[in-house]
Amino acid sequence: MSPIARYGAPRADRPSTPAPARTEDGNDWTWGACWGWCERPWLRVLWVGTATIPGGQVADLYYCGSCVRRMCRSVQSHARPHTHLRVLDSGQEEAGK
Repeated sequence: MSPIARYGAPRADRPSTPAPARTEDGNDWTWGACWGWCERPWLRVLWVGTATIPGGQVADLYYCGSCVRRMCRSVQSHARPHTHLRVLDSGQEEAGK
């Protein structure tokens, strides 16, 4: 699945920044429970990624449209410059430039 299909179409005012996904936007929405803030049990939801907890258990995260928008606003308000990490020969990570 392409990043555009997963996260929404680029916005006209910032073509490189996808708009938050909305139902009926061509993304791969499904029916299920929202794992976001609303925790509603049955509505249209979109896969937003995976979560891993201690012990190695992994689960897919599905958010409804309003929780996707809330998550996007939260990320935008706490955004920081992206730092690339590279793995050194010793197995340690070093921040890239």
